[in-house]
Amino acid sequence: MNSVCLIGRLVKDPESRTTTKGSISLPFRIAVDRNDKDRNTDFIDCQEWNTTAKFICQYFHKGDPITIIGKLQTRVWEKEDGSEQKITEVLVNECGFVPITSGNKKSGNEIKDSDDGIQF
Repeated sequence: MNSVCLIGRLVKDPESRTTTKGSISLPFRIAVDRNDKDRNTDFIDCQEWNTTAKFICQYFHKGDPITIIGKLQTRVWEKEDGSEQKITEVLVNECGFVPITSGNKKSGNEIKDSDDGIQF
């Protein structure tokens, strides 16, 4: 069975794209805490299409918590220079809001882009 359920925070504001056939594509990345003593974080690539992509673009912004349910997929394609490009991502089927309570609100911590990677 191929099933993924994650709760994380959007790494940046979602930006959808429209394909040549008129479909709406939304590639995005979420930061998921590992819940270990070192507070490690995994950055997970995700892909969403059409209605749910519009929903995410309308209601979610950088740093917002989001829950996603989907499946893992790996895509391989050839770049213009002939090299092979490969990505493993979550193909999202469902997404939703994460209730923010005083216990899990991260005040003062926001996701920032830096030269050496993305940091909290």
